[in-house]
Amino acid sequence: MSKITAMYIRLSMEDEDVSLNQKEESNSVSSQRELLESFIGNHSELKDTKVQEYCDDGFTGTKFERPGYMKLMEDVRADKISCIVVKDLSRLGRDYIEVGSLLEQILPLYQVRVIAVNDNYDSDNYDGSTGGMNVAFKNLIYMLYSRDLSNKVSSAMHTRILKGENISGQLRYGYVKDPNDKHKIIVDPEAAEVVKLIFELTAQGKSKTEVANYLNAQGIDTPSAYKKRKGSRNFFHAVEVKSLWSTSSIRDILNDEVYLGKLIWNKTKKRVGSNNTSSYVPKDEWMVIENCHEPIITQELFDMAHANSKKCVRSKRGKRNYNPFYYCGVCGRALAPSKRVKGDILLCYSSRIEENSPCKSNRVEIAKVEDAIMKTVNMYATVYLDEKGIKRAGKSKEVSPEEKIATLEKKVKSLSSKKMMLYSDYKDDKLTREEYVKRSKAMVEQIDELHQEIEQLKTEIPPEDNSSSKFETQLESIINMESFDREKIQKVIKKVIINGEDNIEIVWNTDDPFFK
Repeated sequence: MSKITAMYIRLSMEDEDVSLNQKEESNSVSSQRELLESFIGNHSELKDTKVQEYCDDGFTGTKFERPGYMKLMEDVRADKISCIVVKDLSRLGRDYIEVGSLLEQILPLYQVRVIAVNDNYDSDNYDGSTGGMNVAFKNLIYMLYSRDLSNKVSSAMHTRILKGENISGQLRYGYVKDPNDKHKIIVDPEAAEVVKLIFELTAQGKSKTEVANYLNAQGIDTPSAYKKRKGSRNFFHAVEVKSLWSTSSIRDILNDEVYLGKLIWNKTKKRVGSNNTSSYVPKDEWMVIENCHEPIITQELFDMAHANSKKCVRSKRGKRNYNPFYYCGVCGRALAPSKRVKGDILLCYSSRIEENSPCKSNRVEIAKVEDAIMKTVNMYATVYLDEKGIKRAGKSKEVSPEEKIATLEKKVKSLSSKKMMLYSDYKDDKLTREEYVKRSKAMVEQIDELHQEIEQLKTEIPPEDNSSSKFETQLESIINMESFDREKIQKVIKKVIINGEDNIEIVWNTDDPFFK
């Protein structure tokens, strides 16, 4: 199996303003591609090889979860690549520890040559090292550049916030952007009246649930429904069912000091180069800028609403991770379990927050629903599998191509591990370079032969509908199931639509006409 020469190109997010002439054109994807193609074409040992491009357009070098880079490393591990050519080492990444490990440990293990054109680096000129202090310092400088850039961006944002400029992409409900200044926000009169109403009702002593019920009864749009009605594309998701006010949406508005005319920043921190996670900042470290825009409510009303708010005290419970499976046949919303002394039941969410909801009567005992599902699944599965002629008891003992492939893949994995240990022995001077190269080459040939055998076996797999075969296997596993196992059931059932105990519709995870 002939290996390929890989061109890796990366354009970072901070280089995306090339078209504005704020960065040198040499950073663009097209310029990198021309540079690498020219280099490969001028080197006899590379120009006759098969060349494949791997590209990450708009991805920072401080993170390695990039689609192009991950595909490149996947092909490296599959022994498909002989050489990687990049413009400079910073294209691989801007973390000097990770890049150093890549150059000194990972790529030599797979006998992959690395060439960084502008850095004048070629791994073939070094014996198992990154190229000495020169390359190590370059990698360190690349990382420090990213950190410096992060600090500059944070400083610029900090300056703009101190000026009272709005730099958030998400506008609070009740405000819109000033058409004359995109960094300013102005009051949206229609939505602002709803915000005032929420604070006034709460100040009068009404609970969050009572306020939500009142707004739903009056048919007042929720923030997401309002934005959608106004033609905004900047909302999180488009709901198929009617959007309703909830206690959490009321609480979010009551706790937001933006409605007092304040600009609040630095509630969370996330730096460029982190793993894209945020952490909450203590309240005393928040940036609060007063009088940045017109307030919707007064401080007096804000304080009164908080003083009179009826706090819902909940008993401590473990973290709930409920995955919707049952849906209301009336409104289409997910049904949620509710504890009862006589047995747990399923309730529609809208029946809890909408006073005159038609879904209030749609409540069923979970035990009865599960029993009905088990009986239905067993009946359908038995008839379907018998009709297909599938014999569950006396299956053929012949080893399938899939099983043979799995066995060979284990052998490939084992050989790859031995190859890694071989490199460790070489680094520890337990093997001479000649011994390492000879034994490593033999292992590579064995791995290539196994890959060829695997590819041949793939052609022997019957061209049957794999999804159908998988569905049949899942049906077999739940026949005569003694107790309700939701995890197994959800492999064959997409969802269950309930409209009372006597009207239960099952939506199957298959397009087979038998289940329609």
